[in-house]
Amino acid sequence: MDRPQRLVLVIPSLGAGGAERVLSTLANEWVQRGHDVVLITLTSTGNDFFPLDRKIRRAGLDLALNPRGGRWLTVNAARVNRLRSAIASAHPDVVVSFLDAANLLTVVATRRLDVRVVVSVRANPTTQDLKLSHRVLRRTLYPRASAVVMQTQEAAGWALRFVPAEKVFVIPNPATPPPHAPPAEREQNVAALGRLLYEKGFDLLIDAFARCSARHPDWSLTIAGDGPELPALVEQATALGVRDRIRFPGVIAEPHLLFSRSSLFVLPSRQEGFPMALLEAMGSSLPVIAADCRFGPRTIVRNGVDGILVPAEDSAALAAAMAKLMDAPAERQRLARQAAAVLERFGLSSVADRWEELFAALPKRR
Repeated sequence: MDRPQRLVLVIPSLGAGGAERVLSTLANEWVQRGHDVVLITLTSTGNDFFPLDRKIRRAGLDLALNPRGGRWLTVNAARVNRLRSAIASAHPDVVVSFLDAANLLTVVATRRLDVRVVVSVRANPTTQDLKLSHRVLRRTLYPRASAVVMQTQEAAGWALRFVPAEKVFVIPNPATPPPHAPPAEREQNVAALGRLLYEKGFDLLIDAFARCSARHPDWSLTIAGDGPELPALVEQATALGVRDRIRFPGVIAEPHLLFSRSSLFVLPSRQEGFPMALLEAMGSSLPVIAADCRFGPRTIVRNGVDGILVPAEDSAALAAAMAKLMDAPAERQRLARQAAAVLERFGLSSVADRWEELFAALPKRR
C-alpha cells in the first residue's frame, strides 16, 4: 500500500470465538505492518480472551449485545450514537466490522462520516435463524457499505443477490502455525472444539463416538468449548454409556495443546462459515474429518488428500469415517502430513495481503 492506514475495527465482543480470534490475529498483523489500529467492541473490555499487541488502541463501549423491545433503529439509536462518536474520534481511513450485530450498527453509525466501511460476514448467512426485520436490514444496509467481505465463493453468491458485484470480496480466514511442534507420540483421543450450540453438531459427534466405542475401547473424545448445549450433551453421553470416555474441559486458551496430544480432529457441524478450529487442527498436522456442511469445510479440506469429508447431519457416516481412521494409523499419518499445507494455502501473510489489497481498491475519501 502507498502508506499506512488508520484502521478502526468493530466487533460485538472479543470473547472466545472464531471471528474474535481472526480479528485479533489480523489486528496484530496489521499493527506490525505499520498501520494505526483501534479495536472497538460493543461490550466492555472485561471479557477479552485473545491477546492484542500493545500498540493497538482498545475501546469497549459496554453496550448490551441484544437490547429488547421496540423497532431496531429506535432501540439502537443510543448505541449508534456511542459507536459513531468512538469511530469519529479515531479519524480512520477505513472501518472494518465483523459479524452482523456490529455490521448493521457500523453502517448506520458511519452515515455522514467521511470514512470507508468494510463489513465482513463470518457465519453462513443462508442458515442463520434471524428475524425478518434483521434480514431486511442486511439487504438494505449492506449495499451502503464500501465493501462486503465473504469467506468463500459460495457464500459470496448470497451477497451478490443484493450487493453490487464490485463491492463483494472473498477473503478466507488465516491459518497460523502452532507455537510448538507436536510430540512424536499422540494419545488415542478425538479432539473437537467450538461453541456448544446446536448448529455445531456435537450431539452428532457423541452419537458417532458411541457407535465406535465398543470396537475402539482405548479411544477417548474431548469436546472443548462452552455454551447452552453443555447439559444436554453431558446427558446424551451418559445415556449412551460413554460419559466416562468424554471430556468437557470448557473453553481452552491454547487449543494447540489439545491438538498436539490428539490423534484425530472432527468437525461435526450442521453449518459453518470458515471454521478456525478446522484450520488450526490441520495446521497442527492433525488428520481431520469434517461434515460437508455449507460453506467452509469443503473449501478447506481436500477430500481424501488432507482430510475426510462426510455428509452433514449423518452420524452413521461420521462414525464409519472415524472407525476407519481409528483402525489405520498409517492413513492418519498420511493425512496429517498433507493437512499442514493449510499453512501455505491460507497463510496469515497472504490473507493480510488480500485485506490490504482491498483497502487500496476502495474508493478514495472525499
